[in-house]
Amino acid sequence: MAQAPAPKCNICKEDIAKVFCYECHHFLCQSCNSWHEKFPATKRHTVTDSQCVDRSTLMLTLVCEDHDLEFAYYCRDCECLICDQCVTSVHKGHSFTDIAEVAATARGDIKNRLEQIKDNIKNLSDLIDDFKTTKQTKLEIGTDNFITEINVVSKDLVRIIETETQTNLTDASDFLVQEKQQLLCNLAKLEKSYSEYYSIHEKLEQILREKHDVSFFLNQISLIKEFESLDDISTPEEPKETKPFKTDSFVDSVIERIASKYNSSELITKDKLVVVAIQIGRDKSGCAFQLCSEFRNDTIKTSSSKFASGIFSPNLKLPNSVLLDPDQTFVAFGYDAENKYHDLVVRQNHHDWYYFNEFTKNIPVLDGEKDIRNFNVKTYDLHKDISALVLFHMLIKFNVDQASCRMNPFDFYTTNIQWVLAIPESWNTSSMRKLFCTAFKKAGIDDLIIASETEASALFCKYVLKEKDTDDQEQNTFCDVLDVAAYHVQHDYTVKELSKASIGAWGSTNVDEGFKQTLIRLVGMPIYLHFCEQNPEGVIDLYREFQCKKLRFSGRGENFTFIKMPASFRETVENETGETFSEVIYQSALSRQVKWCADKLRINSYRFASFFYEAKTNLIGYIKTILKDSAVVGTTIIIMVGEFSECPLIQRIVKEEFPDMQVLIPEHPQLSVLKGAVIIGHFH
Repeated sequence: MAQAPAPKCNICKEDIAKVFCYECHHFLCQSCNSWHEKFPATKRHTVTDSQCVDRSTLMLTLVCEDHDLEFAYYCRDCECLICDQCVTSVHKGHSFTDIAEVAATARGDIKNRLEQIKDNIKNLSDLIDDFKTTKQTKLEIGTDNFITEINVVSKDLVRIIETETQTNLTDASDFLVQEKQQLLCNLAKLEKSYSEYYSIHEKLEQILREKHDVSFFLNQISLIKEFESLDDISTPEEPKETKPFKTDSFVDSVIERIASKYNSSELITKDKLVVVAIQIGRDKSGCAFQLCSEFRNDTIKTSSSKFASGIFSPNLKLPNSVLLDPDQTFVAFGYDAENKYHDLVVRQNHHDWYYFNEFTKNIPVLDGEKDIRNFNVKTYDLHKDISALVLFHMLIKFNVDQASCRMNPFDFYTTNIQWVLAIPESWNTSSMRKLFCTAFKKAGIDDLIIASETEASALFCKYVLKEKDTDDQEQNTFCDVLDVAAYHVQHDYTVKELSKASIGAWGSTNVDEGFKQTLIRLVGMPIYLHFCEQNPEGVIDLYREFQCKKLRFSGRGENFTFIKMPASFRETVENETGETFSEVIYQSALSRQVKWCADKLRINSYRFASFFYEAKTNLIGYIKTILKDSAVVGTTIIIMVGEFSECPLIQRIVKEEFPDMQVLIPEHPQLSVLKGAVIIGHFH
């Protein structure tokens, strides 16, 4: 901490001060201090070297403002320091303790926290060293070995084989870049935590040297708050190991590429060389593809596009958000659309633009070509609208272009590609299917298979069971973000529905609603609506932040969850109320569960878990209802798929509620529909 320069003596005004008296709040020279030590009224005062006095101490109020007497006690009822006269007046009848006892307890607590921080610093230092050396080296060696094997196999092949080689090298390079980025990101987080813990360690050690109890006690309060706001230490996920190179798969791909190039009927085993699946969900979309040769070796391995959201790790799907310029020309989709619209709002240039935030969420069940063509979607600011048909065409073209770009190194002919579209069960009507077929034809695609999301997920579950060495005839209950159903996937890869898919109030959207209602309880509905209307970019940032915390919440071991709030939210509250955001929260009914720390909303685990209450209660209740159905009796497996299934809390609740059943959670549950759609394409 910064130290105050030694000023002149406050008594004689001439000599340089040598000591500081906490009770008198004066700097004293050597001569004046000698007299100070002789007077009975001051000889027991606490003094220290003037060079050791913290600047913040000079600003502290060391005496009672009401009675101008020194603090002598700590009132436990009011949680504040009081003087002798306060005991018999304002705080009469309250429980109080001598300040020395309170300070001693606080000093002991600080010493314990110092030990804890030292352990955390040691752990962080070890983790940083491990990530800087062993893990990074292992990642690079594994990738180098993979590249070496590719070059050995491709040594005797001609130009067509070099294309295949370059494709594999690119994948390996992408893998290395992606994993290295994740490693460096984890390393940066660890170093940041190390710096924060080390900083507070120095501050706590400094205040322990403070001799004056009152000054120490008041200083340690702010440092304890700073310590409690630090993020918990968790070991980051280790980099994935590079999978070994498969010679047989490489050779098969080369053979199929040669067959495609020269149309050799003797070499072609199937007219389709690749299956491309596009999923258009109610809130997000994505695409994935798989070579037919890869399907024989690894059924559920697919290649999918990843997109940056700007707040967390790369996403496998994009929100169905679209941005059009004032001429209604397509500009951006997904997170890119959200970010660009955010920039337009900041510059106040957004008024003539067309922005649709996850427009598919509000598409009703449209049955009839006339209904579909006449249905318009409102823009985010509710001032303009555009045909839903146009938006669907843009959405499909974007995903087709993304898939085509991803497959570009393979140089496939259009006739070699099997396209599959997965849509929500509620959209699986003849009119909606016709709409999607028309949109794909405009994108240059005629050969299209349309399947429902539930059908694709059920077929994917068949292969999850196969990988787990489970009997293929096993019945299973399938849980998705919005759908819950029971299926029996048969040996011929057809799906028999045992319990019809049902959409209920158990999805991720219900959790968002819980968070929204908490904000409304804190600041009031008018202020919340004013914030949403005036700060659309802030709303986007706020719910992106909440989405990340929601999917990582386990409900165990977390005392608090911190939500970074947009500055515009705090400013709106303070402008509307004339009070600070902290004061508004303190006056609310949730003040014991929600606190304001720096720029974050600190929500205790009890309140955060309450956001999930309706969703988890309805989900568990409906699964129990399904399992009582005579057609489903005997089911022993629950397979959790969909983005909401990635939440540790939901996973734990399902396992606890059904302890006698096997609960399977595949890697990347949100890709289950896409992977199932790819499998449908292979068996068409």
